[in-house]
Amino acid sequence: VIPLGVFLVAAAAYTLSAPYRMDRLRAWYDPSSYAQTLGYQTMQGFIAIGSGGIMGQGIGEGISKFSYLPEAHTDFAFAILAQEWGLRGSIVMLVLFCILIFFGFQCAWNTHDKFGELLAAGITLYFGGQGLINLAMVCGLFPVVGVPLPFISYGGTSLIVNLIAAALLLNIARRNYKTAVMAARLRMQPHAQSMKKETRSHFQLH
Repeated sequence: VIPLGVFLVAAAAYTLSAPYRMDRLRAWYDPSSYAQTLGYQTMQGFIAIGSGGIMGQGIGEGISKFSYLPEAHTDFAFAILAQEWGLRGSIVMLVLFCILIFFGFQCAWNTHDKFGELLAAGITLYFGGQGLINLAMVCGLFPVVGVPLPFISYGGTSLIVNLIAAALLLNIARRNYKTAVMAARLRMQPHAQSMKKETRSHFQLH
């Protein structure tokens, strides 16, 4: 196990080794001071989210995606969604992601083989980690690092990887369901046989 102090020192050294990483930290710490340079994307994301209000401006009616917000279709897709769908749409999307994560961990919990358990947990952490980092990045809680939002952000390769991961998770859940059905049938079969024997003992055929 790596000590926490060693991890923090290594993370600080890695961050200081490249100037663009320091620029991202400065833009994250005080984006308003760099509103036209380093923090432009973050500030435009705040504007897009705030202008959506509770009800939103309407699907397709958001203006931030028209050259105001960089990477509006990839990393900052959630900002456009919040602008057009408002707070209610954002909450619906968050609930759907929570359901996906809950389903994934339930699938991992109910898997009987170790490989399937680790695979389901890994896929769930993959979806949940990407979603959490992207949402925190767009809301200003995390530096801009270029992590897409699963199933929302545009991207060919990332979408293919996400669909394959989702298919694997569904396959594990299908196997869990079949295993549970077979176990239920095995539990019911001895009971049914004992009931049949007891019935025959009480009602003898002549």
